[in-house]
Amino acid sequence: MPVGIKDGSTVRVAGKGDAGTAGGPPGDLYLSIRVRNHPLFRRDADDLVCELPIGIADAALGSVAQVPTLDGKTTIQVPAGTRSGQRMRLAGKGVPAARGRPAGDLYAVIQIHPPKKLDRRSRELLEEFRERNDKR
Repeated sequence: MPVGIKDGSTVRVAGKGDAGTAGGPPGDLYLSIRVRNHPLFRRDADDLVCELPIGIADAALGSVAQVPTLDGKTTIQVPAGTRSGQRMRLAGKGVPAARGRPAGDLYAVIQIHPPKKLDRRSRELLEEFRERNDKR
């Protein structure tokens, strides 16, 4: 299949259809393309979107995070103060180039995941943090 093909596209394969009538050449074969969903990526035209879970401290302080791509993992800098839902763009890491078009981009959507369980000291630190920083 051609690289970067979209769901619902049709591909013509010349000469691979049914045999022609009265000894004529075979016809063409037409394939209707259905692209399966990927477990990590969602496609948006030529761009890809994935969720990137990070912890509270990494979002508040900044960090380096690993992002899955079609070519393997790469790292990005997550700036301090990053919010849940913020999109980080990785240029050219989306759907591969097709028919002279440039490759799409990959967008990692930040999802802040707090810890499910806190020990006593972690809870105290978060409560102190809230008192010092929560300006409603």
